[in-house]
Amino acid sequence: MGDQPVSLGEFLAKRFKEEVKFVSFHRRLTVHAIVAVLAVLYAMLYRGGSGLMEGARFGMLVGLYAVGSFVLHNHVNLNIGAKLTVQQAVAYFVEWTVVGIVIGLIYRGAVR
Repeated sequence: MGDQPVSLGEFLAKRFKEEVKFVSFHRRLTVHAIVAVLAVLYAMLYRGGSGLMEGARFGMLVGLYAVGSFVLHNHVNLNIGAKLTVQQAVAYFVEWTVVGIVIGLIYRGAVR
């Protein structure tokens, strides 16, 4: 009776979060999901060795994936030269190796 029709934009604005809040939440959610996936993968690949060596092995595997999927993708799609591509590859590989070592030092295998 007293309801006036509203535009779709007004309707959606009342039902969804502001874009700034949503973007912030989405970034945190993405980071947490990546950390959770990496932790589960590490636990599945864990062979029972020293945390340092197991973490380095895991980090190198993730680093190889990052080089193959992100660095080569950037080289093909962006106007960057071979020098920057190699620098990115080394940086990604070293960064992920360090992340793997940190995960390996934190993770404790199942108590047997």
